[in-house]
Amino acid sequence: MSLVDLIHNVTETDGITAALTAGRELRRGVSRETDCQSATRHLVDGLDRGDALSRYMMIAALGVVPDRRAGDALAALLANGDQGIREHAAWALADVPPVLSALDDLVDMVALGGFPGMLAQMTIEAWVPFAPATILDEIESALRRSDRSSARARLVETSSLVKTPAAQRLLVRCVKDVKESWEVRAAAISGLDRRGAERCRKEIEELCYGPNVEVALAGVDSIARHGGLRGRRVLNDVAAGVRGPSDALLQETAMSVSREPFRNTESPSGLRVAQVVLQGRLDKSNSGAGVGDSGGLATLMAGLGRALGQRPEIGRSYIIGRALQGPNIPVRYSGLEEPIDDSSVLMRSVFAGGRDLAVGEMWTYRVAIERSLDRLHKKLGGLDAVHLRFADAGTLAAWRVFRHAGVPVFFSLAPDPHVVIQTAESKGSLDRETFPAADRREHYLFRARLVEEIAQTAHGLALFPRPDQSQMLVDLVGLDLDRPPRHQRIRTVPEGINPEIERRATALVQAAARGDLCVPVLSQLMAHVAKLSTERRGLPLLISVGRLHPVKGFPRLVEAWSREPDLRDRFNLVIVGGDLGQPNRVEHEVLAKIEDILKTDPPARDGLILLGHQSNESVASLLAVTRLGLEPGIGSKGVFVCASYKEEFGLAILESMASGLPVVAPGGSGPATYLRDGENGFLFEPRSTADLRCALVRATARRGDEVLTRRARATIIERYTVEKMAEALADLYIDRPAERVAQRA
Repeated sequence: MSLVDLIHNVTETDGITAALTAGRELRRGVSRETDCQSATRHLVDGLDRGDALSRYMMIAALGVVPDRRAGDALAALLANGDQGIREHAAWALADVPPVLSALDDLVDMVALGGFPGMLAQMTIEAWVPFAPATILDEIESALRRSDRSSARARLVETSSLVKTPAAQRLLVRCVKDVKESWEVRAAAISGLDRRGAERCRKEIEELCYGPNVEVALAGVDSIARHGGLRGRRVLNDVAAGVRGPSDALLQETAMSVSREPFRNTESPSGLRVAQVVLQGRLDKSNSGAGVGDSGGLATLMAGLGRALGQRPEIGRSYIIGRALQGPNIPVRYSGLEEPIDDSSVLMRSVFAGGRDLAVGEMWTYRVAIERSLDRLHKKLGGLDAVHLRFADAGTLAAWRVFRHAGVPVFFSLAPDPHVVIQTAESKGSLDRETFPAADRREHYLFRARLVEEIAQTAHGLALFPRPDQSQMLVDLVGLDLDRPPRHQRIRTVPEGINPEIERRATALVQAAARGDLCVPVLSQLMAHVAKLSTERRGLPLLISVGRLHPVKGFPRLVEAWSREPDLRDRFNLVIVGGDLGQPNRVEHEVLAKIEDILKTDPPARDGLILLGHQSNESVASLLAVTRLGLEPGIGSKGVFVCASYKEEFGLAILESMASGLPVVAPGGSGPATYLRDGENGFLFEPRSTADLRCALVRATARRGDEVLTRRARATIIERYTVEKMAEALADLYIDRPAERVAQRA
C-alpha cells in the first residue's frame, strides 16, 4: 500500500480503534519509505486534513522519518495553540536528529512539568549526546528567567542529564547556594557524580542534618554512592536519629547502606529474578490491598515472590515496590527490605521523598524512579530476569533501566489501554471528538505505544488467557503470535491464588460464630449491619472487592442492585476497597457517582455497606462469612460479583470461587477462560448494566448449589494456584525445551 493510501486510511477511517491500527500501519510504511523528502511532504499535508486524532497519527509518523525537514515540521508544532499537538510533537522529536531551534520550547515545557514536561525532558535527554553544550546553555538561560522553585528543580534535574564538567559545575553551584529552595538543592544533589559530590561534600553533609527530609534523603543517597569515612559517620548519625529530622524513611535509608544486603546471606545457585510493581502499597501481609492503586496484583505479589523463591530453578526472588511515608501510611512501608522467607524478599525503591503518589502523578518523577531502580539493581549485585507489568511510569522507568543494564526483561502483555479505548468507544462514552481531551488526561496513545514497544523488545512475554487472544493482539497491539521476534519467548501464564487462605478464613468465621474468637473485620462488618433497618438485618450479602476505580464498575453495580427489587430487598450489598477516610481524586469520583445513584433511589442507601480496603486475609474472612453467614446479622449463601468493564484475569474472582461462592464476572476477557456460564459461575456482557443485573438474578437463584461450588473449587485447585503460576513463570524465564506447563493452561 502506498504512503498516500496509508495517510488516507488514517484520515478517513471511522472510529478510534481503527484509526490507531491505521496509524501503526502508517508508521511502518514510513519506516520503509526511501524518499524521505516525499514522505515528509505527504505527512505535513496530512496535518491539514482530518481531526485531532489524525493529526496525532501524522505527528507520530513524522518522528519515524530520518529527515531534517520532518524535524523542522515537528519543531514548528511546539508553538501550536493546541496542547495535545504540542505534547505529541515533543514526544515525536525524541526520534529525530536534534532540532536546536526547538530547544527553547522544549525547555519551557520541562519547566511547566507534568506529563508534557516528562515528554520534553526525554527528548532533550535523547539529544544530549549530539549537542550537550547548547542544551546546557538553554537550560541555564531558562534558570535565569524562572523564579518558581518547582520549575527550577525540574530544570536542574534536566541539566544533570548532561554529562559534562560544565553541567556538574552548575549542580555544585545549586547545592552551595543557600538561597536556592530545598527542591532545587535536592535535584542538584541527586545529579552529582563522584567528583561533583566531593566539591560540595560539606554542604551535602550539613543538609543531611537539616530540617527538610527530601534534601536529607538526597544527601544520604549521595554519601552512600560517593562518601568516604567521614560520610559513614554522617550516615550512622542519621540512622540513629542523633541529628537531623526524625523521619523513619530517612533513618531506614541511612541504615540500609551500612548493613549487609539481603542477597549476601547465602550464594543463590539459581536465577535471580525480580518482579517490579511500583503501583500502590506492597507488603508481606497484603495489608495495603485496595488502597488507591493497590489492586489485585498487590495481593498476589508476596505469595508469588514466595512461590518463585521455592522453585528449584530460582536462587533468589525479589519483589520491587516503592517506599512510602506520610499521614495514615503505616511505618512498615518505609522499610527498604522486608524478607518474605529465606529465598524471597520485598525491596522498596525510594523516590519523591516517599510521597504516596497516584499512578497518574508519577510520570514527572521518571528520572528519579530510574535512578532509584538503578541504585537498587547495583545493590542487589545484578539480576538474571526482571518481570514488568502495566503501562505506567514505573514500567517505563524499569524498562529503560534494565534494558540499558543488559538484564533480560519479561513483560505481562495485556492490550491495555487498547481494550479500555475499544470498550469506551463501543459504549459511546468516547469518540473521535472527545478523544483528544481523554488522551491528555489518560495518555492513551503514549501508554498504548509503550505496551507495543515493550512487547516487541521484551525477552519474553507472559500472556493472560483470553478466548480471542491471538486475534486481539494482532488487531490491537500489532503483535502476530505466529511470527514473534526471533529472540522472544511467549507463554500463556494464568495468575493464581493460595487456596489455604480460604481454609484458614473458614475456620476463623466458624470460631467467631461459636464466640471463641474476635475477628476484627467481622466485628467491623457486624457494626455496619447493626445500623441497618430491622428488616435488613439477617439478609445474605452480595459482595464485591476491588479498587475504587472507574474500570471496576462499582457505580453500575449499585445501580443494578438498587433498581432490581428482587435483589435490593433480599440482599445487602457490601463493597470492599478504597481509602474511605482520605480518598484520592479517582476514589472520590467513584464515591460521588455512587452517591448520585443513591440520591435517585433513597431506599437503597439502607442496604449498602462500604467497608474500605482490607488485607488479603480480611477479604478471605469476608468471603467466608458471605458464604456461611453470621448470626444474627448476616444470612448465609451470598454471592460474589465483579462488575468490571474490563478484567484481564481477576484474582478476587478466583478467591471467591475457592471460597465456595457463586460468582458473577464480565465475559469476553480473562474470566471467560475459566468460568463456564451456569456451570461454575455466571458471565455477563461487560458493556451492559442490564445484563449484569440478569446475571445477578441468575446467580442468586443458584445459591447453595453444591454442584456449582464443587466445580468452581476444582477449577482453582487444578489450574489456578500461585504455585502453578510460579512454575509457569520459571518455565518462561529459563525457556526449557521440554513440554511447557504454561501452554497447557
